[in-house]
Amino acid sequence: MGTQSTLELQAIIKDLCARAGWSQKMLARWIYLEENEIDDEDDMRRFEERFKKELTRPKTDPKRLIQYLDTMRQIPVIEKADVVIPKYYSTNKLDKELEKALSEISKDISSKFK
Repeated sequence: MGTQSTLELQAIIKDLCARAGWSQKMLARWIYLEENEIDDEDDMRRFEERFKKELTRPKTDPKRLIQYLDTMRQIPVIEKADVVIPKYYSTNKLDKELEKALSEISKDISSKFK
């Protein structure tokens, strides 16, 4: 079973993708183009498949998912769609009760923007 933050981040990415009206493949292409200077079609196809798997595997590294969200913030189409991307992610470095409270506050604020 995956960590709570992995499952939450996967759900956030999928939700944002759906609200932007994109397929996961389309989002993967945008992320690939934002993160890579050279546009190689074969590499892009491999990344699309890896991206889709990372959004379903419960053991995907949360740091990678956070990187995807950070990249999504830079995509002009996402900015223009006025899609709110939640910013707070649990670091597991603070007291568990404080982490839980901050996460709940972030979720509450994000849900008000939907």
